Order: sequence, then C-alpha cells, then structure tokens
Amino acid sequence: MPSENNGGSGGMCCIRASLIIFNSIALLAGLATLGIGLWLIFQDEGNENGTNLITVVSDGSTPSKFPLSSGDLKLISILLLSIGSLVTFVSVIGCTGACVKSRCLLMSYLLTVVLILTLQLLVAVCAFVYREPITGTLHDELLENLKRDYKLDPNDSIKHNWDMMQHLVPCCGVDSYADWYNAKAWPGKNFVPDSCCVYANTTTIIDGCGQTENPANWHNHGCLERIQTAIFDQLHILASVVITLIFLQLYGIIASILMFFHSKTPKPKSPQYKAYLYERARM
Repeated sequence: MPSENNGGSGGMCCIRASLIIFNSIALLAGLATLGIGLWLIFQDEGNENGTNLITVVSDGSTPSKFPLSSGDLKLISILLLSIGSLVTFVSVIGCTGACVKSRCLLMSYLLTVVLILTLQLLVAVCAFVYREPITGTLHDELLENLKRDYKLDPNDSIKHNWDMMQHLVPCCGVDSYADWYNAKAWPGKNFVPDSCCVYANTTTIIDGCGQTENPANWHNHGCLERIQTAIFDQLHILASVVITLIFLQLYGIIASILMFFHSKTPKPKSPQYKAYLYERARM
C-alpha cells in the first residue's frame, strides 16, 4: 500500500518543502524589519536634541543632510515594527505547521493569510473607487497645513517635512509657489520657504532666498502634482510588486489547503492508518 501513495507523497513533500522555504524567507524578512524598527527606536532614544540627520542623494548629486524629527522617526519605527511582527507571526505559524503537519496551525495560517489578502484587496478597491475624494481631501489638508502650521522654528517637525520634500522632489507649495503667499509664518508677505529655491550648483539650502519675492528663483511646480507624476511613472513597478505578493499569498493559501487535507489522520486500526504510520516513520 505505501507504494500506491508514493506519487502523492512525493508531490506533497514538494509542496511541504516549498511552503517551509517560502515561510522561512518571509521569517527572515520579518526579523530584519523588526531589527530595523528597533534600531530606529534606539537611535531616537539616544538623540538628545530630538532631530536626526538622514543622508539623501538626489539626481546623482552630492549627498545632502536633512533633519528628521523625533516624531517622524517614531512613526516610521512603529510602522516597521508592526509589519515585521505580522510577517514574523504568520511565517512562524506557516513554517511550524508545515514542519509538524499540524492541522490546527495550518488552518490558523490559512485563515490569517486569507484575512490579510482580503484586507489588501479591500484597501485597493476603496483607494481606486474613492481616489478623487481622497486626492481632494489630501490637497485641502496639505494647503491648510502649510498656510497655518508652518513655522520658522528650526526644530519644528512640520517645517522639516516641507523643506525636505520641496528640496528633494523638487517643488514648491501644493499647486504652486503662490500657495505660500500670506502664510501664517509671514503674514501679508509673498515669501516662500528657502527650500523652494532653484539651485544651480549646490544642494545646500541658501538662507533668505525665499524672501526675495522673485518667482524666477523658485520652483513653479506644485508638490502634489510632482508626486502624483512620479507615482504614475513608477506604476509598472508597483503593479509588479503587488501582483507578486498576491501570487505568493495565493500559493500559500493553496499549499496550506492541500497540506491541511493531506495531514488528516486516518482512523486507528484501519489499513489507511497503517500506511499513515509507515509514511510517518519514513520521514
């Protein structure tokens, strides 16, 4: 009887091995993400002034230093820790379930992956259906943020975020540099932040160039338009990543279903149970 099941057992061994390898790789990725998140938290705690410098290279030019506030760093670290914890948890369940052929763990892994895939599809559908209202709300929030909340305090996190984005993209304002006119930071004046200025031979922000009231020295493209254009230009890469993730998740679902039903223990004292014990002894 064992000889009759060699083909099926060989196929299931391949599925089992691939599921273990897939979840082992995902586990390493999850642990690496957790490590980066923890490292960022310790970096933030060890910084006394509350700001961190990140090095960015834009358009192949000289690396530039930009401040990253403590709040931004904490948000990034929490996001990385959440993603890393979820990936690690799911990978451990899948890998352990495949190794020991536990129907309980395989079912838990199956339901978790199905839930994650369903949530991803719901988010994608909602983002597509409500893309125009989301874009409009984002536009209004950004405009209100720069008009009301931008401050000249060098330690202000909102100032850091706007300056970094406008210098790197490069851009100025939400729609154009005119969005900065009469802002709360300079009421009654047609000023812009120094990060809006066009630089010919340097990546260093020059103090005072935004107060010349000369639009010829400023970027005339809004940040929202430039970011949307950059996303659309890289849409094929984003689509490839999403399709790959969906395919891997579907494979995990199918493989766990097959292993779940194959791992069903036959009734004791039956011929199938003897064959089952024989196969278990060979592994």
